[in-house]
Parts: sequence; C-alpha cells; structure tokens
Amino acid sequence: MSESELPDLYLDDDDEPMEEATTVPRVQSLRERYLSGSLKPTARLPRLMLWAACSPKLRREIDIRKMMVAVIEVPSASWSDCFLEAAKALFSRAVLVSADKGTKSEAYAVSDLDLRLAISAGQSLVILSSQGMERISPAVQASVDHHVQIPHPDRAIIGATVRATYGNKSVSGVPEFVGRNAPASAILAAIRPGENAARAVARLVELDRWFAGATAARLPVGPTLSDLHGYGSAKLWGLELAADIAAYRLGQLEWPAITSAAVLHGPPGTGKTFFAAALARSCKMPLVATNLGAMFNATQGYMHNIVRQMTDAFAEARSKAPSLLFIDELDSIPDRASLDSRNRDYWTTIVNHLLKLIDDGREGVVVLGATNLIDRIDSAILRAGRLERHFEIGRPDETELIGMLRLHLGDDLPDADLQTLARFAFGLTAAQVELLVRNARGAARRADRELTIGDLFDQFNRGDLSPDLLWRVCVHEAGHAVAASAFGRRVELVSALRNGPAGARAVFAGLEDGATREDLENDVAISLAGLVAEKLILGAASTGSHADLTVATRMLAALHGSFGLGASLARRIEPAQAEQLLDERAFRELIEAELRKIEGCSVEILTTRLSQLRAVAEALRIKRVLGAAEFAELVAR
Repeated sequence: MSESELPDLYLDDDDEPMEEATTVPRVQSLRERYLSGSLKPTARLPRLMLWAACSPKLRREIDIRKMMVAVIEVPSASWSDCFLEAAKALFSRAVLVSADKGTKSEAYAVSDLDLRLAISAGQSLVILSSQGMERISPAVQASVDHHVQIPHPDRAIIGATVRATYGNKSVSGVPEFVGRNAPASAILAAIRPGENAARAVARLVELDRWFAGATAARLPVGPTLSDLHGYGSAKLWGLELAADIAAYRLGQLEWPAITSAAVLHGPPGTGKTFFAAALARSCKMPLVATNLGAMFNATQGYMHNIVRQMTDAFAEARSKAPSLLFIDELDSIPDRASLDSRNRDYWTTIVNHLLKLIDDGREGVVVLGATNLIDRIDSAILRAGRLERHFEIGRPDETELIGMLRLHLGDDLPDADLQTLARFAFGLTAAQVELLVRNARGAARRADRELTIGDLFDQFNRGDLSPDLLWRVCVHEAGHAVAASAFGRRVELVSALRNGPAGARAVFAGLEDGATREDLENDVAISLAGLVAEKLILGAASTGSHADLTVATRMLAALHGSFGLGASLARRIEPAQAEQLLDERAFRELIEAELRKIEGCSVEILTTRLSQLRAVAEALRIKRVLGAAEFAELVAR
C-alpha cells in the first residue's frame, strides 16, 4: 500500500481536510482522541496497530464505555510491553493484565480471580497475550467478548508513523517485511525524534537487511502444531516447548529448565519432517535442517569431513538461536554395541563428537532427531540429558485422517463427507494424505475444473478388480475380521481396496505387552483366517495369503526360538531373526505341525460363523470399506 492510499485510520488530525467554522463546538471522535496529538513513535506505532485491528463494533463499545472482557493478541512477545500503554489509553476504566507476565509455577497467567476482581469493580478486563488463549483460565476464556489479533506492522503503518513523527506529507522506501522480521524494540529505535524521515527509513532498510540475513532459513507459510493431527504426545511436547521458548525470550525461564531435545521415530512417511517445520513455526524459530544419511553420502564417509559438517550444522543453529536443529536419518550413526572392534573404533570418534555438540554450548538450540529405526541408535545419544524424549509417530486413525484431509483441503469442499473418505484412506501415512490431495487437485486442474470429492475417491482406483477377484478379496478380508472379532479384538476397519494407498486389509486391535502363548497362537489363527475363509466359501485358497503366512510363521518361530513359550526355555535368537531357525529340519517340522493345528482352529471358528462371514463379505463387496460400527452390526446379527 502506498502512502497516498493510506486509509483514514493512519492519518493525523493535521492531515484531515478543514471543516467549515461553526458555532457548535466540535466533539472529538474516539479515533481523534486516541490517535491525535504529539505522540512519540513508541506510543504512536502500537496505537495505530491496535486501532487498525479493532472491529467497528468493538470501537463503538469502547466509545460508550461498555463493560467487556477482551483479549488483545500481540504479534509476538517483543511487543507485549508496547501494547500495555496503547491498551491503557484506549480502554478507559479497564483492568489490564498481561498473560506474558505469569510465572512458570502458575497454572494460568490470567485466572478466575482476575475476572472476579474486574467485574466486582465494574471495570472491563483487558488481557494482553502473545500466545492467544494459552495460559488463560477456561472461565476467563468462556467470558471473552472480543479477541483482537494484531498482525505485525505492515509497511503502511510504519510509514504512517514515520510521516507523523517528522511531519512529511509522504514517505517511501520502507521495507516490506521489516515489521514482520524485526522485534518491536529495534523498529521503534529506528524511528528517532529529532532526526528526519530519510534517516529513519535508511535505518529501517539496514534493520531489514540484518534480520533477513539472520533468519535466512525463514520457513515458508504453513501450518503450526495447533493445525496438525495424528502426532499425539509429540504435539503436546511441541506446544509446551513453544510456550517455554516464549517465556525464555521474555527472560522468565532459564534454558536448562526447558526440555529442548527429542527424537521422532516411526515408519517412513508418517510426517516427521512435516512436524519439524510446524514446530519451528509454532516456536517462531528458524529451522536448520540436516540429514546424516546425505551427509555420509556427500563426504564418502571420511571422518574429518563428517565431523566438520556436523560441527557446521550446530554452529549455524547457534548463530540463529533460538533455533531448531532438525537431524534426519539419525540412525545413520549406528549403536556401537552392535559393532565389531574394528568398526567400533571408527564410529566411537563420530558418536563422541556428536555427544559433545549436544552437550556443550547449546543454549537456545532445540535439537530434534528423526529416524525410522530407533532401536539402531546408540544408547548414549538417547539417554536422559541428551535426546531424552522419544515420540513414536504412527499411522493416523480415522479421526486424525479427517483432520489431515481438512488441513490439506483448506477452504475446498467444505461440505464433503470426509469420514467416508477417511475410511478409504485408513492406513495412509501423513505424507500419503498430502499426496492424495495434491494428486486429486492435479486431476481437477488438468480437466480445467474445480476440485470435487470424486477426484479424491478416484485416487483409490476402485475399478481395478474383476468381479471374481473382488469377491475373493472380500471373503479373505472378512475371514481375518470375523476371526479377530471371535477372539475379542475390536475391529476398526475392513477394506477391499487393492491398488489404493491403504490396500486390502482388516485392521483390529493388536497384542499388548506381556502376551501369553495363547495370545500369540490366537494372532496366528487370525493371520490364517483369510486363507481358511477362501477355502470354506470359494473351495480353494489363492496366492493372496503369502504375506499372512509370513506373519504366522515368524510369530511361531519367535514363540519357540525366542520367547521361551514352546518346548524349550532356551532363548536361541532375537525375535526378528527367528525365521533363520527354519533351516533346521526339526525346527521346520515343529513349526509346520503348529501351523496345521492352528489352521484347524481357524476352520472351526469360521465354520461356526459362516453366516457372519458371508454377511461381512457381501457388505464389503458393495461398500469396499466397512468402519467399526458397520462391522459390529453385521457380526451381531
């Protein structure tokens, strides 16, 4: 916006057209009373920002001195003190409280007592906060009449402040993003009375250049943690970290009191990198991202190059502190306990150097690691005091999928049935959900039309199966689901999709820690139930059971060779490698006999439930996806 286009709310009284003389004294409006006079820049700029953010309704209520509860959300913690005076001048007879001033020991910075005291005194309660409704008690939140969100000052507001300070009719050259990049104190220090507009603008330009360089890793616009779904305790930790970082910036919290290091682990594509970017936005910190796997590839494994690159990454993060250092593929550094003596000597130097970087001079740097294989990471890296918080990021459930779909759809398809879509998408990772929406948008764009819900469903390739193959898939998955239900497992979803990202599957509650032999054998029976269902209804099984047989065989091999639940108590091998024991003829014959016996149990279970099996398969053939409630209704008949 150019200075000639500034709306009236940015103008001083001296700039307004002269009115004709009248015998009736002119009554100043609220705007005139609030914005006129010889205000210093430290007062004028926050007043302009606050006035611009107030709605016409709020201004009218302020003018008639109506009692209210209002939250003034400032752009960042650096603006909190500036707006105390600005709010005091606008809200007459109001109790002003800053949510940013609360101590860490308090449950809420703004409590029910603040509300009662203001109301009992017949005064408004005005709360200033850089964290929105966080740290405000539920009772106060429920009583809020106005939530005013003040954006960072734009070029027009800063230009109006410069113009009013020095008496210029117009001012140009104010950098576009200086108000967003620089803290309040630096912006106000650039506009100094007694100088001139040109000098102030030159100082603002230099200020913008300095902060642009200091935040070269500025994140693109995107969601914050509050917008994300499916991250469980990791999200809670991130939100607590954001509050702690804000308190640290205000000098209310020492760095050692902050839990500033963690590891995200889980299958590929579950959104670990996406989480890191959202965490940086929530904490309003630059993100310094590095990838240990890429680092080793780029340096060809030469130790001095790896050590230098690791050192450089931490140094960059320290230079931008407070900042977030994201280390992807953390498992590229192996657990030394799993190495032979020759390799251990090489890796010990690298591990020790990483430990030193984590331990020394890290104030203001949050370290977030990510891995698909946390069990391969050296225990010294993961111990308390280092990357001490460990969060598993799994595949989202149906409710979380609905939230993810809505996030990526934005304002598109506001009335779409996302619950049905989420059932089709069950089993997708966060990355696959984003890809699903992006591909659907691409299909609509190539067809030169708006996105439809059909574009999203089309991504699952529903027409990929012949009628005979579709029926076999439905029978197979119904077998797994009915058997799981017979053993008391809650069935969440049954899908007969084949080429869609989720695939054909039955999703049910898994085993908890401390499973018995009976629990494991029941799991094997459920794995074999798809093959058994095909035999019972179609007369013969197909090759579609190969993955089920792999799971069943591995489970029984671990039962006998690793868990001490079979004929021998000896723990011969790690559970993940138990299949290797099948090379022994006696062990192979034992597992075959066990599989045959448990297959018989599956036959007995499904034979007594043939009507349920057929009902589930028929419903699946029609709907392709059954949710928990639909499945439960079918098996209850």
